[in-house]
Amino acid sequence: MQNNHTSMVPINDMTIHSATEMVLMFQLPACVISVSGEVIASNDAFSDLVNVKNLSLDVTHPFYPEYRKQLATSYLKALKGLSRQCFAVFRNKDNQRVSTEIYIFPVFQGTVIVALFVLLQIVDERILSFDKSTDTIISQESKNYESLLYEYSPFPILQIDQSGNIVRASPSVQELIGYEIEDLKKNRNLLYRALNHYDFNRMRLTLSQIFEGSIGYKRIGEIRFITKDKDERWVNATCYPVHIQGTPPIVEIILEDITRIKRMEYQLQQLSRFHIIGDLTKGFLHSFNNIINIMLNKAQWLLQITEKPSFQEGLKLIIKSAEDGIQQIRRIEEFIGRDKLEEKCDINVVEAIEDAIEFAKIQFKVEEAQKRRSVAIERRYFSLVSMYGDPHIFRDLLLATIFKVASVIATKGVVEVTLKKNSTLTIAIKAKKELFETKDEFAFISTIDLSKLAEQNHAKLMEEESLQDYSITIILPEDTISMLPHKEQQIPQIKLRDMDICIVEDEPALQEIMYEVFDSLGNRVSVFNNADQAYESFKVNKFDIVIADYGLSGTTGLELLTKIKEQKEETITVLLTGWILNNIKAYKNVIDIYMHKPFKLDVLINEISNEMSKRHTF
Repeated sequence: MQNNHTSMVPINDMTIHSATEMVLMFQLPACVISVSGEVIASNDAFSDLVNVKNLSLDVTHPFYPEYRKQLATSYLKALKGLSRQCFAVFRNKDNQRVSTEIYIFPVFQGTVIVALFVLLQIVDERILSFDKSTDTIISQESKNYESLLYEYSPFPILQIDQSGNIVRASPSVQELIGYEIEDLKKNRNLLYRALNHYDFNRMRLTLSQIFEGSIGYKRIGEIRFITKDKDERWVNATCYPVHIQGTPPIVEIILEDITRIKRMEYQLQQLSRFHIIGDLTKGFLHSFNNIINIMLNKAQWLLQITEKPSFQEGLKLIIKSAEDGIQQIRRIEEFIGRDKLEEKCDINVVEAIEDAIEFAKIQFKVEEAQKRRSVAIERRYFSLVSMYGDPHIFRDLLLATIFKVASVIATKGVVEVTLKKNSTLTIAIKAKKELFETKDEFAFISTIDLSKLAEQNHAKLMEEESLQDYSITIILPEDTISMLPHKEQQIPQIKLRDMDICIVEDEPALQEIMYEVFDSLGNRVSVFNNADQAYESFKVNKFDIVIADYGLSGTTGLELLTKIKEQKEETITVLLTGWILNNIKAYKNVIDIYMHKPFKLDVLINEISNEMSKRHTF
């Protein structure tokens, strides 16, 4: 067979010519295979075994049928960049059955795989293969193979003797663990102390069993260790014995780095947990809304009738704390409550940034407690504008960008958020770098996902990085931006008195508070526990105002207000709810005022007065 020298392909900085020369160095059978499956170079040992003329990995190759699937699988995985090994039996030139171990290594030209490097190790019996049992026999004549295998192996490989000392390690071990190879050889505890107690005992037991001969091969599975830089890494470890003539037995360990996979699994678990917690939180927030609502409304009512300054100051403090709690609850509800796409609307950009910052602060507080990572956020606003879009998607983009930029902070730092409008509206998010690359454990979203969020907002991203800083600038589309309008002149309010008001609420404390408030204003107030009783009374009394809680047993408040509007369209209807309702805009002809719990009594009264004023004006 003629060797092909026309394509210059590096094998870890080696050309195809060098690779061919490397093949010729081996006393083991070796060859180079093209990505299409043809043998393009081989040594004499390979040619003595196999008729290489027009040989390719198709139906004509000499391997027995029962091994073709395994060989094809290894071949395809190698084409994806993974070094593989498998066992197979084939017919040699003399039509004799030959058992062999096959090692397949991808050959890269830059990032593209252009060929495969293949080594064959002949074994006398199937039981001698690494694939199922006891020993991998590498003779002294295979030194060239062993050296090259260690030098070019994409997987970290260790050799450990019976005393537990590290005899040999590939350069990729240093990249994985962080310690110099010579340091590992001098001090084996650098490796063993990096393991936790459980994994260390697993590895020690496996090594003992292999040296005793009770097992010949074992995949330990996932092992966690801490690198020299205190980074957490995960590997799959596979151990098997290696016998070299004239030397004591050693165990070889192949380490497959699965850190990225483990971190992705963790993120998926977190997402699943968020879904579960989100469902539980909706119910929790509903109950919490009612509790805060009672506290807030009662404090407001007492503030109106209390004259002592000391009592008034205490009540004002309670009201302020309750209002802060309301704001946080609203943000959480908006974050977890979207079950379908929101209708687009005008978004106050500063308010959206503030919401995203508050969400980020919650996460950073958790990290400060659990990971000793302190991230502060500073903001500067040079423009007051609104944009037209989906508020949820816009807030997701802001939050994701903050997390992405903050991922360069390892221990302590500040994320700066700046809103400006010159020729375009931009939101620049910037941080001083502590890390030269983002860490997966601090990155909640990938660059690809961030780009998708920007695309959904019709925005552009500009990513900039220097030795000191890392920033992402969100450039918002000009046709969606408008300056915030000046507040319209308020319509004079009609005082809320001498009205027939129906309150339908199943929470006794709220019933009592609202009854006291509306009654004290000079109204006739009726209170009901359920919608059916209220509707029967409405058919007789025809109330001017009906205030109903959504989550009533039996007929819901929404259903009640729908029936009331059918009976008397001019009735002012108010829906109260502590639940997250995404389709409330569909009922704009049924509900005049929508109040989300917890609400302030003065806001409720003002909303009703405004509605009455609008009707009086028109």
